[in-house]
Amino acid sequence: MAAKKNAQQELAKRMQEYKDRVTAYEKKNAEYNDTIDKRNELFTSGDPREVAEFFAWVIEQDCSYIEEYYIGVQPEKYLFYDHKKRMLAVDLQLPSIRRVPDVETYEYEEKKDTIKAHRMNQTDFKSFYGHIICEIVLRVICVLYESDEYNLIDSIVLNGYRVFLDRSRGKHINDCIISVDFSKKDFGELYIRNADGEAVVRRISKNVPSDFTTEPIQIKPIYDSGILNVYYVREKCGHMTAFFLTF
Repeated sequence: MAAKKNAQQELAKRMQEYKDRVTAYEKKNAEYNDTIDKRNELFTSGDPREVAEFFAWVIEQDCSYIEEYYIGVQPEKYLFYDHKKRMLAVDLQLPSIRRVPDVETYEYEEKKDTIKAHRMNQTDFKSFYGHIICEIVLRVICVLYESDEYNLIDSIVLNGYRVFLDRSRGKHINDCIISVDFSKKDFGELYIRNADGEAVVRRISKNVPSDFTTEPIQIKPIYDSGILNVYYVREKCGHMTAFFLTF
């Protein structure tokens, strides 16, 4: 009888502990769902913080999905969203010259039992590297517009940076090699299946170098952090309508 009583007490204790865990989980789950709902409301209304965070996530997910193709592409510095102008500005880290392979073919030499790499000449690699940069830029722009289900963006400004070793200073700097302002109208007129990335980018923007292999290039960004800070102070009069997302 004593053992049965102890067993019933232990069962009741464990049942109560289980109910308490269920209650705590349901409360935590309800709070989480409520947070998601509130963030969704802010996002659909064009809240700069939520918009910037969402599109940063979009870029990161796309880069992860095709990591081998991107060769080290990621959002960098900031994403900036201007709700009034419906403009998204993005800094993007692009692959350096050394990250893009220049091997055209491989040849097996039977006598030496070795594999010989045939590399592109300078002219061919210059063309290949420039094409890669423009294809990446166009893909990111397309991914952002295709993810804009709530029609929050009318234009995307994309500044592409590449890490460059400035030997005159002995340190690495972020070298802006391309800056593009791509409107939704231009995107809507684009049939991406037949489009060539370099041809599209050069048609849309005049701020594209003829040779991407030059170091440094130092293109002036259409929008950079300094310009945007001045713009925020002058145009926004202290009201929070823009948000920088730092990585």
